[in-house]
Amino acid sequence: MPTCQQCGRQWTWQQTLRRTFTLGNKMKCPHCNQNQYISATARKRLAIFNFIGPFMIISGIASNSMIVGLGIGVVLFALAIIMYPYLVRLANHEESLW
Repeated sequence: MPTCQQCGRQWTWQQTLRRTFTLGNKMKCPHCNQNQYISATARKRLAIFNFIGPFMIISGIASNSMIVGLGIGVVLFALAIIMYPYLVRLANHEESLW
């Protein structure tokens, strides 16, 4: 779970997931209300979730059944939502990826 870099308190799974769906790169800490950003290393790690859609399409084509592809996609999406808060790390300022 992510830990605020300002106050040092750990966010819960629900708080992390809720803050993730805000617009922009800033997320406010639920404890101290300071702006936090997802670190560059965490964003690189989380980029793997971008492959869920293409994998779903490829698995549907490979199995000749879009229902199988859709089922695999739903399972992968659910796993991504469950795992996402555990992979997030925070930074005090926005870090560039490169």
